[in-house]
Amino acid sequence: MYSGKIVFAQLIDHLPMHTFRHCVARYGGDYRTRKFSCLDQFLCMAFAQLTYRESLRDIEICLRAQPSKLYHMGIRGYVARATLADANERRDWRIYADFAQALIGIARRLYAGEAFGVDLEVFVNTNRGALFHDDYRFDGKPIESRALYHDFRGYVAELLAKALDTTALDDALTPGDKQSLGVFLRGFGDLDKDAIYRGTSRAGYATPPGAGLQAGEPRAPIDLSVLLNANFWSWKMHKLDQFDLQATMLQPVGGMDRIAAAFERRVGDRITYGAEVTQIRRAGDRTRIVYRDRTSGAETAAEADYCICTIPLAVLRDIESDFSEQTTTAISRSLYVESCKLAWQADRRFWEEDSGIYGGISWTERDITQIWYPSSGFHGDKGILIGAYNYSLVAQQFGNRSPTERAEYARESGRRLHPEFENEVSRPISVAWQNMPYARSAWTKWSGIAREKYYPVLTRADGPFYFAGEHVSYLRAWQEGAILSAHHSIAALHERVQG
Repeated sequence: MYSGKIVFAQLIDHLPMHTFRHCVARYGGDYRTRKFSCLDQFLCMAFAQLTYRESLRDIEICLRAQPSKLYHMGIRGYVARATLADANERRDWRIYADFAQALIGIARRLYAGEAFGVDLEVFVNTNRGALFHDDYRFDGKPIESRALYHDFRGYVAELLAKALDTTALDDALTPGDKQSLGVFLRGFGDLDKDAIYRGTSRAGYATPPGAGLQAGEPRAPIDLSVLLNANFWSWKMHKLDQFDLQATMLQPVGGMDRIAAAFERRVGDRITYGAEVTQIRRAGDRTRIVYRDRTSGAETAAEADYCICTIPLAVLRDIESDFSEQTTTAISRSLYVESCKLAWQADRRFWEEDSGIYGGISWTERDITQIWYPSSGFHGDKGILIGAYNYSLVAQQFGNRSPTERAEYARESGRRLHPEFENEVSRPISVAWQNMPYARSAWTKWSGIAREKYYPVLTRADGPFYFAGEHVSYLRAWQEGAILSAHHSIAALHERVQG
């Protein structure tokens, strides 16, 4: 007969109980607790999860059926439905949320070495503490994002509230609807009892709240005409409201190329490196790809039954090919967007220490367009800042500058938002995707007509040829779009081969 630890206790032995105790202490979970500790609660609920218990009564009956084994499971308190219910209601949920995050971190490291295992971290897109800047508005000084958004909300709410007092909306709203909308607008815009916007603490403080009698003094609202004269409302204010630009997202730890590196670990032995494709031909019903070795200049041809082509269309259109007329036309009708990025190393995380900005994006009317703040390494010694990220004509002009000229302009522009750019950033590095010979642009752009008429052609096979890339997806510019399009083409090819 087995006399060692029971299975449940063996499982629990793998948990970092010192971390659990820290979580309990952090929120005072066991303060004035005598009979049923946070650990007892956790063990009961963990057992319930593992054994598919369906109710507190079910948990109680199951555990109390074997009272002699509870001690060996680590449970010291008296298990009762009322005790569990009370603990679940009164204990701070953050104890278990923090512990869960610790367990997730451990599990992530355990699976990181598996095929395509890539560690992820939170990426902060939206931060109301980030800045908006225009050389010719607001006296050339940056303003906090929260001021721009909430002052606009307040004024819009006030204007609509005034419309409720007229007959203009009588056909669209019932009296009850108008009353409800009025209540909503007061909350939405933080209007006063007369439905007038006079400013809000949501937009920030001139003097921040603090201890003692320091209640804080809300910042005076920016005049509506001044807000309207700034051009942020045309697109920058709404850019991060796009479906694919959520407030918080996930990014690979170490950079987006960690995904490509994970693929390389899996199939690197099948990749031919330094191969510049010069021709894409048909060989009967098969394909024949001619490529040049970039080191030796030697040309080689490879034949296969099928080809999934992932070359960006801006490059593909100039490669000799045997594509059908329909496919060639579709490729030619795609448009591509120029884009540039520039990064700095900061010797001090001044945006955190001096401005209280943790992640997010600041916007400016200068040609750098954006400053991205890092979403990790908070309060570290150094950090990497994206000091410019622009698109289209602005990026075309920015990319035509030399790397040194880009850095000089980006430093001067960054200084308008953060004076520390003058002396506390260094080692600039920039990329202009349109200048890269095997990209020639950053991402695709389909006009409405082209998306409807020509885009579908590339989602179908052209004889032995299939296409994949962000340009064959509705998630343009994202690796996710490229990978999903690859899944789409592989599935179609699989179905074709399987008959």
